[in-house]
Amino acid sequence: MGVGGFMDLLRAGVFMIGVALLVIAALGVAVYLEARWRNPPDVGFYAQCVDRYVVVHASRDLAGVKVTTPEGGILCVFDLVKAGSDALCPVENGTVYVVAMGDVTRVVQCSGPPAPARAD
Repeated sequence: MGVGGFMDLLRAGVFMIGVALLVIAALGVAVYLEARWRNPPDVGFYAQCVDRYVVVHASRDLAGVKVTTPEGGILCVFDLVKAGSDALCPVENGTVYVVAMGDVTRVVQCSGPPAPARAD
């Protein structure tokens, strides 16, 4: 094997190492994105609509929680909601509301009561 054959073998080896590093990097990014998708960051609360109330459930102490209309009208402001507690905000049914704490917002949909069944 001459010097030229050795250089070709060296180039092929470096190329294969480069391809292997690209594959490892792609797998690392895929694992990171999958873990991030399955375990989103905890924002400290979730909200839902029950009857005519928006219920804010706090998983940690929350300060400055607001419930607003989509247009920005403020319905309720909670200065402090303790961890493990709930806060209630009376609302009308049949629309959506925005629950915000700092720069984190969640949208809550309140559906109206079901239409009464007709008696035949």
